[in-house]
Amino acid sequence: MKTKNVTLIMLCMLLFACDKQVAYNDISNKKNNGSYVIPVNQAIDYLDAFLDADTKSEYSDRQIANIVTVMADGTMEMTKSGESYPLLYIINYTDNEGYAIISADKRIGNDVFAITESGNINENYSCYDTLNSEKLPLELVRRYAINASSTIPIRDSLVDDNYFTFPRNDDDPPEFTVPDGEWVITVWDRVETVNAVPVMLKTKWNQNAPFNNLCRPYAAGCTAVAMMQIMTYNAYPSPFIIEDVTIPFEELREMKYVLNDSSIYAKAVALIVKSIRDYCGVTHLGTSSLIWPKHAAKYFKNVMGYSNVQRYADPKRCDVNMIIDCLMKGYPVFVAAKANGFHAHSWVVDGLIYKNYYGHKEGEESGDYKGEAYKSEAYFHCNWGWGGKDDGYFKAGIFDIDISYDFDYMTKSESDGDYDSYYRIITYEVQEG
Repeated sequence: MKTKNVTLIMLCMLLFACDKQVAYNDISNKKNNGSYVIPVNQAIDYLDAFLDADTKSEYSDRQIANIVTVMADGTMEMTKSGESYPLLYIINYTDNEGYAIISADKRIGNDVFAITESGNINENYSCYDTLNSEKLPLELVRRYAINASSTIPIRDSLVDDNYFTFPRNDDDPPEFTVPDGEWVITVWDRVETVNAVPVMLKTKWNQNAPFNNLCRPYAAGCTAVAMMQIMTYNAYPSPFIIEDVTIPFEELREMKYVLNDSSIYAKAVALIVKSIRDYCGVTHLGTSSLIWPKHAAKYFKNVMGYSNVQRYADPKRCDVNMIIDCLMKGYPVFVAAKANGFHAHSWVVDGLIYKNYYGHKEGEESGDYKGEAYKSEAYFHCNWGWGGKDDGYFKAGIFDIDISYDFDYMTKSESDGDYDSYYRIITYEVQEG
């Protein structure tokens, strides 16, 4: 991986850059591009198996609106230079009631990567503005899926992608070489939920009014929104007073949305945002707002009085177990991430599902039985801070990526992985009584 010299100014400028559009294929009336493609009806059967009795009630009575495909090389049509490989299916539900992201390639396995409660992803899906990193969920999944199997060809178009870079050497052959013999693929026959932490947050808040009423024309900031939703859920300390106003945490935690009116609730959320911004400090680029995670941790400890505040800052890996441990204690978790310096976002992980997969291995061409297969997977429920859009369960593995830039100290660490990425996790405990 080539070393990148990045200055503070360049990082801040790149941080909120808007991505170019990702291209998709509508799979209706399309033939499979190769023998590794999972048929659409089979992929949907896998999704139904995933939505077992323990989770299906949350997503019941939803009808499929359309199905699109994300190709391995990010293109919408067959490339002029060669083949384009189906990578993911996106199952969109009617009335904007969410989507699922599932595997379209047998070499990855018939995995479910995400199932959400709101929003759709279609052929015109793109970064809507510089305040939101609304491509982040899909890009995390797409990067994970490509990395899941080194057999999937990585085209030059991926190298130019403005989110995650897939480095290749100049002498890497562009052709995809099939190894000797047939592929052994894994087929998951049954999925069961073995443990869960129910979703904690009822709030679906965003960066706009009334949350930014005291910091206009700037957005509230994704870090402030994530912190505020965590603080509201914990409802601690009590009372919590800002500028002689007692914050009504108990009422706010039940409010999915907060109207921009003259109520105490609109005033309270604006005051919380102002308090966070005043204490933590803010960096602006245009109307965007950046708050460093290290200051968020200090706010939780020094202002909110949370105990055992831990800020994960390992330069190599994302510790999903740290998230799981905090969730099991009953606390939502603050998470922040960036991708190659081009964009950053903070959100809340507030729920967990453990799934056991049972299946078998078979020859891809012959179908010969090659043995049993088993795995356990954790899925995090993410509240992205976009008013509910894209909130849902995401495979924990998509967050477990290598890190090379330490954003807090502007130093570069060596990474033995393929991706320049950054994660900060903040866990804590709240004193009772």
